[in-house]
Amino acid sequence: MVALSQNKIELITLELEQLIGRTWEAKRIDDFYVFSYPHLLAGGGRLVSAGGWSVDEVTRRLTTVYGWMPCSPKSHNEAAMGELVLLLNVDASLVDIMPVASRCLSNSLVAASKFMHWARRETAPMFDCNLEARYWPETRSRLSYLPTAVRRYFEWTSAIDAVSPELKARARSWAHTSFGYDVTAVRAIEAMAFYAAADTPRGGSPPYLQLRITHKLTDHAIRSA
Repeated sequence: MVALSQNKIELITLELEQLIGRTWEAKRIDDFYVFSYPHLLAGGGRLVSAGGWSVDEVTRRLTTVYGWMPCSPKSHNEAAMGELVLLLNVDASLVDIMPVASRCLSNSLVAASKFMHWARRETAPMFDCNLEARYWPETRSRLSYLPTAVRRYFEWTSAIDAVSPELKARARSWAHTSFGYDVTAVRAIEAMAFYAAADTPRGGSPPYLQLRITHKLTDHAIRSA
């Protein structure tokens, strides 16, 4: 079991809810990610029958996600791919799958998160170094160190899950206007955070967001006292 920081989860959830809750003038986003996403889902969404996963299918899908990454895989782990096939064929939990999926190609949790999003788009968000830099500004990149990368991924997943239903619906509405098609709440929130992170200099969130988080935490502490 991965030990998660509840404080970090609450901080990320607060910032995500602030991000969604701001007045957004949704504009159409016309980039490669938005263009290719539904096409990747069309391929990744093909249902694999129980026990039907194979190393060939895992390799094909893992290779596909590198179209969304800035580099090609530098190494591969056939043993990990075989282990991943076994886990997928028994419909194992994401907690069990992610550490193994991350070892398949270049020890990349980023690739694993994209791979699992195509398979479980309702529950498995994508994750990358831009999001890590925004929500874990206290350290340099740790995504190359798998134990830390896996922990941060599940803190990220838990934070998205904790966003209120009302704000999840608002994020989906923003995504529909921005992309021109519907996506899950998991994808909508991750995308909103991704585009916000792309506009934020490395080294942390904008000061006004940090200030608003501090105020919300203070209010929460007063109410809890």
